[in-house]
Amino acid sequence: MVFIPLKDCPCPLCTKNIPTVRPVENFDPEADANALKQAMRGWGCNNEEVISILAKRSSNQREKIEEAYKSMFGKDLVDDLKDELGGNFERVVVALMYPWPQFSARAIKKACDGMGTSEEILIDILCTANNCQIKMIAEAFQEMYEESLEDILEKELSDDFKHMMVAVAQAARHEEENINVEKAKQDAAALHEAGELKFGTDESAFTSVLVRNSYQQLNAVNEA
Repeated sequence: MVFIPLKDCPCPLCTKNIPTVRPVENFDPEADANALKQAMRGWGCNNEEVISILAKRSSNQREKIEEAYKSMFGKDLVDDLKDELGGNFERVVVALMYPWPQFSARAIKKACDGMGTSEEILIDILCTANNCQIKMIAEAFQEMYEESLEDILEKELSDDFKHMMVAVAQAARHEEENINVEKAKQDAAALHEAGELKFGTDESAFTSVLVRNSYQQLNAVNEA
């Protein structure tokens, strides 16, 4: 998943990351909405036109296009896209129309629905996000499903994986850039003691180190 920095977020990850899709200059949401309407008019759909617009606009710009489309035509753009497109192309285009927090919340919900849980999706989203992103995902999840992110993790997961993911969902990771080499050595030793040198594994030691340390500090732990 492409990382999208959060607007006005001062944390190191958001201020230093460079998005792969930037807002287009001279943006005209009404012109884009009209072009999409024309692309879906008649028999079939001009997929190339859909790609040239939606894949080259920022998330905020796609939201404005959606608003303009509804005000101009009285119809929901996502509904029309679903009617006109199909297969994986439809899935990708519809996913583009969700703002990042809502997209992530939707993916987590789908990962937890039905028999079993897709742990890989939960890991990909929550274990790569910074504190601000996790809070935004939690807010979107609550708004969309009237259930807290923590509650669904508690309900759908089990054992040590549940404890790890619930801890991650607290958005309490240290995000300072400074690396404490001595602490990294201590944490590395603690993990070795809790795993390789122990009969069984002290999973709480892994949760404490992996969830609370900054990503920069975790790199130092890995090196140690």
